Amino acid sequence: MTISLFDLNPAIDVGASAARFAVDRRVQIRDLLTADAAAALHQVLARETPWGLGWRAGDDGPHGLEARQLAAMSLSQRSAASEKVFRAMQGP
Repeated sequence: MTISLFDLNPAIDVGASAARFAVDRRVQIRDLLTADAAAALHQVLARETPWGLGWRAGDDGPHGLEARQLAAMSLSQRSAASEKVFRAMQGP
């Protein structure tokens, strides 16, 4: 059996969701995917997707690290990078 990562839950009331969106210009749909699709998507994201971290802190960057590079950094190196990003977010 083939499972699509984006099989939508057939129990969703599309009409009610559309009506709510028309009024509020946003809508939250719980259990959007079927349970099998959600489990398959989780598998892909958790075990098959090479995650990393990218950032730009003011004029410093852009920077990009693969997960293995990030894991190899010392706590002080990770803290220094986090501090740069935090300071850049605060503005001048």
